[in-house]
This record gives sequence, C-alpha cells and structure tokens, in this order.
Amino acid sequence: MQKALVNYFKSCYQSDYRAISLLNFYSAKVEHSLILESAELLQGKILEFPVPTNWGKKVEQRLAIYSKEKALYYCSFFMFGEMIIAEKKQNIASPLYLHQVERKIENDIFYISVDAENPIINPAILQAAENIQLGLLENLTQKLPKGFIQFDQVFELEKTLREFFPTLDFSSIEKYPNLWTSKMLKDLQKGRKENTPFVMVPACGIAMLNKPTGSRGILNELEKMSELNDFSTPLNEIFGTSKQKYISR
Repeated sequence: MQKALVNYFKSCYQSDYRAISLLNFYSAKVEHSLILESAELLQGKILEFPVPTNWGKKVEQRLAIYSKEKALYYCSFFMFGEMIIAEKKQNIASPLYLHQVERKIENDIFYISVDAENPIINPAILQAAENIQLGLLENLTQKLPKGFIQFDQVFELEKTLREFFPTLDFSSIEKYPNLWTSKMLKDLQKGRKENTPFVMVPACGIAMLNKPTGSRGILNELEKMSELNDFSTPLNEIFGTSKQKYISR
C-alpha cells in the first residue's frame, strides 16, 4: 500500500518535473548543444540515433557529475524571432517540442533515443503569440501531433499553430524532413531584420539543460522511498497506513 502511494506521488511530481522551458537554444544556459543533420529519430525510421563520439564522451563526463541537476533534451521545430522582455530585446530560438533523451553506449558508440509519445510543448513559444490566451499551452499540448513526425503530422502541426500564431512564417517548414544546418540557423539569426514576423524552421538538436528545481529534491527522495520495503512509523502516519495497537484495560 505504502509503495503504491509513493509511486503515485512520484508520478505527480514527475509531471511537474517536466515543466521545463527553453527560450533560446543558443543561450549560455544551454550546454553541449548539437544541431543534427537527420530527422530519422523524430520520424521513427530508427529508434536509436548515433551521435558523435567526442560529443558523447563530454556529455557522459558532465552528466556523471551533475545527473541530478542536468538532463539532455531532444529539440525540434525551431521558432526564431525577437521580443522585448523586461525592457530588453532578446533573441528567441525556441524549439516547439522537447523530448527527454535516453542514452546508451555500445562498442564505444553513443546512441540517443526518445519517447515520441510524450513530448513536452515548450512554454517559451508562447512569447510569439500576439495575445496569450488563458489555457493556450494546454490547448497546444492537446492539439499538436504526438508520436513520430511524418508529412501528415507536419501538416497537422502547421494547421494547429496557424490557429494561435496567425502571423508566424511557415514557408520553410514544408522542407521537412530535410533539416536546416547549424550554419543556416546562425545565418538566419544574424540576417533577421527588426519587426519581422516569427519564423518556424525544420531543425533538430540536442541540448543539456538544468532540470526544474522546484521538485528536484522531492523527486530524488521519492525515488529512494519507492525502493523501500519497510517504512518508518512517521511515514506510515503520513500515508494513513499505520496500524495502531490498542492495549485492553
């Protein structure tokens, strides 16, 4: 009973734990960013995607030290533009989708994989909305396609986003699954003029980000508790599963 309750609370906090936001893929807060040249993983053509060995080794070394604080995310369909935030002009390079990455090493080859059915819709893309409606993120989460992204899903993605972002430039998205290169993305950032519409481009990348801090400590504790077979008296009291002993008089 206690273990079931602990796992339930762990699932609740994992949901909150997914509340991550990435405004600019090129910001200093992003570590070991890597733009990919193939969309095969996002398409579902392969389930494990090989990444450069040197990059993989650096990531493993970093995560060996900071696995509780940092994680890898697969980013796709980037929205570019500029916004005034807190009276400062900021460049926006926000991926629409964020997928948590699983890693595997086999014969010194580094592979990544994602759970395509459970993407995170990046809250930072709301910056491009002319009017941020109440519940907009929830609407997008429900309506945007999930799973592997093929041509039909790209059409559905564009149709959904046009409903909420009518001025967003989609002229490049139809080139998917051909992806923009790192140079093309950087040239886009440098060449953008002021007061031009936000643009969405087909691009995929990997980024190491800080995990949300709000639930990190609690999640770690719940993870340890879920492995226990015996719980202390105070925990049994909290979960309402204590067995009180009464002494007859």
